[in-house]
Amino acid sequence: MLYGPPGSGKTRIAERLGHGMTSRLHIEAANAEWTYQDVVGGYTPSSDGGFKPKRGVLTKAAACCESSLEEHNHPDWLVIDELNRANMDEAFGDVFTLLDLDHRSDSDITYADGRSQSVPLSFRILGTMNKEDQAQLFSLGYAFRR
Repeated sequence: MLYGPPGSGKTRIAERLGHGMTSRLHIEAANAEWTYQDVVGGYTPSSDGGFKPKRGVLTKAAACCESSLEEHNHPDWLVIDELNRANMDEAFGDVFTLLDLDHRSDSDITYADGRSQSVPLSFRILGTMNKEDQAQLFSLGYAFRR
């Protein structure tokens, strides 16, 4: 977690760190409308009038990390910029446990009719958090900050 005032270079540091240690870096800006479906996945309308499964920010990045490990032997990481702009406790839901390395081998992320995605042990999330406008934003639970 990179924490500081606006304009202090938090995102730039996260990008440099990520590019120095990974194959690809996925950067997403959090927002107040993020839901479990946006982060983990769910369904989206399809052109035929039905619905099709859609991965969320986390499951897309974890899937890319798996393929990068196989192809390049380097992981992908996810940067969530302005993490406290979203209600992360609600958006991550029960997937929050899989962020802990001790629980990653226990189960996969499940979304959209039982589709699943594992989270490789080398996958990381870097977060940035603006400390100046905290009164207008969501607070992060202690466990999430840890």
